[in-house]
Amino acid sequence: MGDALTRVATIAAALALMVGLPVRAAARTQTGAPASAETDGPAVEAAGAAGAAGEFELLPPPAPGDWRAALCEREQAFEEYASRYAPLALADKPCPPADRPVIRVLPMGPASQADAEEMVLLERFLQAYFSSRVLVEERRLPPASVRRRPSRGFGRQLLADDILREIGRDMPADTIVRLAVTREDLFASARRGVYFNFVFGTGSSDERAAVASSARYHQHYPDEPAGVTPGKRFFKLAAHETGHVLGLAHCARYRCCMNGSNSLAESDRRPVHLCPDCLRKVEWRLALGESDRAGRYRALAEVYRELGWVEEEAFVAARAGTPQARAQGDAPASSPRVEEPP
Repeated sequence: MGDALTRVATIAAALALMVGLPVRAAARTQTGAPASAETDGPAVEAAGAAGAAGEFELLPPPAPGDWRAALCEREQAFEEYASRYAPLALADKPCPPADRPVIRVLPMGPASQADAEEMVLLERFLQAYFSSRVLVEERRLPPASVRRRPSRGFGRQLLADDILREIGRDMPADTIVRLAVTREDLFASARRGVYFNFVFGTGSSDERAAVASSARYHQHYPDEPAGVTPGKRFFKLAAHETGHVLGLAHCARYRCCMNGSNSLAESDRRPVHLCPDCLRKVEWRLALGESDRAGRYRALAEVYRELGWVEEEAFVAARAGTPQARAQGDAPASSPRVEEPP
């Protein structure tokens, strides 16, 4: 968390509203911890989730119950971010792909064939998303030291704080992010002896560790947008928590993968892509150049095509200038949008 006063104010607001903690640059960040999450959140807009091809949509004012209505989070300026997080290589000497830092994915819990196939796709997704090496580690059961409790309607819950501590104990030196993924439900501590009823995921830039759960992503609610799948929700969460470990705060300017969410519906409103501000931070942290950006979008277009994510493929194809984008054309903007700066 940032300074002590910010932390005290944040915890007070979180306990009063039963939502997740807001992120600060080096904070441990919970994603989604509303008391009312099991009974749905506010209705979601069905259109515009991916944005018009090649454009980025500014966030509208928050609706009652939204993350930004519950917790006031200031924008994380690039200068603030860059002063705290140095590039992993000199800016004028970008890392070649083979020498880039590693994102490790640690499957946690019983295995199935479907899980194995999902891990292959998640590896490819994160590799393209962060232009980094991604390694899927050998599956392991949650350590006995991880505290558990019953979960209302979702089996047992695992304490996310304990998972972060455990996966940080044997962190390989070449690893910038270690992401544990599980189908079991999670809860997390708000302060000593007080716990949020659940979280989708949580990440810590200090510990270089995150955990993401897909337990609640098979739920449905009225006016759910078309194209939403449990897999898309989970991959988006994995990218979001990885971004937090890289030091990104919640995005408060654009519709962006780094938007905070206070419910499943609000999570569905945020797109898969990073906005220009957050992408610039990732490029700085991972020492990526402009040529890497075009390659990133091309790689994502291939992954999205395999996943069947039509809108997302059109979006990244437009950024990469591929034939698919020129054939697709730009969708008309229904709300204020801003072109990505060069």
